[in-house]
Amino acid sequence: MIVSATAAIPAMQLGTAWVVRPIKSGYLLYTAKERTMKRIRLIVEVATAVLLFSVIAVAAAQAEPQLLGEKGRPAVTFKGSSGVGTIETASGKKIECKADSPSGTFEPESPTNLTITRGPFNINFENCSLTGTTCTGSGAGSGVIIVLGTFQLRWLGKEITEHKVAFMALLKEASFTCGVINFRLRGCVAGNIEPVNSGLKSTFSVLFRQEKGKQEITEVFSVGGKETEACRMELKEGTGAFEAAGLATTEALGSFVNHEGETIKVEVMG
Repeated sequence: MIVSATAAIPAMQLGTAWVVRPIKSGYLLYTAKERTMKRIRLIVEVATAVLLFSVIAVAAAQAEPQLLGEKGRPAVTFKGSSGVGTIETASGKKIECKADSPSGTFEPESPTNLTITRGPFNINFENCSLTGTTCTGSGAGSGVIIVLGTFQLRWLGKEITEHKVAFMALLKEASFTCGVINFRLRGCVAGNIEPVNSGLKSTFSVLFRQEKGKQEITEVFSVGGKETEACRMELKEGTGAFEAAGLATTEALGSFVNHEGETIKVEVMG
């Protein structure tokens, strides 16, 4: 209640404690209960602002999904295996491999930041053939195709809140022959890594899916999660042009080892 400077302050109402605050135009009158409510609203507003700032700070700090080792000890290396896998082009060429064995090394962001999101890898595709003709990579044994590159963990999907994480492999160009035909493989391929946010695990699955040369995952979020970027693989036969290609296989990643040489469990955080 505002009372002019020339007006008399109202008499105390029975059971009501008035607080009188002088202002330029007179007096501001309010009850002790009203003063308490004002203070509560102010506390709530401040707490809300702090919480919002904390959420923003956490999101900014976790610019990418993370892979964390148990007891704060990051993993250094990993190995894996899979069953039958295929590389198929949009035009219908299909290279089948009976198995493959991936391995890689995790590289921390810095000596003081052990957040693990990336590193070099290699995959040995084994017992590979094209319509019955053995396919062999440069410098590899018969039927083996070696693919090298770097991997990253990225968010996928239209919303980061879906908590889906992609294992994205950036491939160095690989050469191999099937009989007398030369092939070159390059680009990027991404698969869904599972489980995410499910505690420490010994193994994880990476699902690469494709249909007629089109990979199921062709876009991932960029670092920071503000934009998407393309992730596509291509295969070239002989002197022809590169064409879209897809990889279908399920990798079982495990054997996580830390700096001390101990096998540990890890968690994918997304």
